[in-house]
Order: sequence, then C-alpha cells, then structure tokens
Amino acid sequence: MKRIIIDFFAISILCAVVFAAIAHFFPDLGSPGGAISTVIGSMIAGQLHGARTGEEVSSGFAWKVAAILTLISILLAILVLLVLRNVFDNPLTIGISVAQFLSVTAFAGILSLLAIRFTFRFGVKLGIKKPAK
Repeated sequence: MKRIIIDFFAISILCAVVFAAIAHFFPDLGSPGGAISTVIGSMIAGQLHGARTGEEVSSGFAWKVAAILTLISILLAILVLLVLRNVFDNPLTIGISVAQFLSVTAFAGILSLLAIRFTFRFGVKLGIKKPAK
C-alpha cells in the first residue's frame, strides 16, 4: 500500500507541475486541472502495482486504495488553498465561506473517489498485461 501511495503522489505532483507550466506559458490554452492529475496518478500507480504483483486486485482493495488516495488528494488541495489564501492573497479563495468550501470539497471528494477507484483498477489490469522488465 505504501508503494501505491508514493507512486500516486509522485505522478500526481509531476502532472500538476506540468499542467501548471502549460497554463503559465500558454495561458490561452487554459489549464487541464487537478482532476486529470488525479486520474493519471491513480492509473499509473495501478499499472505499476499490477506489473509488480502480476495479480488482479479485489474490488474491496480497489475501494480501500481509492479512499486513501482521495483523502491524500483532498488534504493536498486544502494545503494548496491555504497557501494561496494566506501567502499569495489569491482573490479566488478570499470570498469562499466555510460552508461553500466544505460542500465543494465533499462533491469533489466523491467524484475523485469514483474516478480513482475505477482508473486504479483499470491500471492494474493494464499493468498485468504488460509486466515490468
């Protein structure tokens, strides 16, 4: 489980940095957003897990992984928002009430849970088909 979390975290951060760079250097293109980073991170973590173990994961294990990775994603998002709010005085975060923040976080958490669960398990299946060398 620890290796899955490390893989997910590393890939998600790398994707977020790349997408932020794209948004910064090519502002007309917009930003692909954090959701893509989460999906890519969970799929690649699943592929690496499948290639390492060579075994299919149970549905229960996939839900457990999804719950842990979703919690990590939400905590990371809260940390980023706190930094933006307190250090940079980002105008996007100044006018948000606690109730609005919690409702958006809960909705995003549910969507993330579902996306991570299915992309992780799909990634495991892909990883089994193509074992690591």
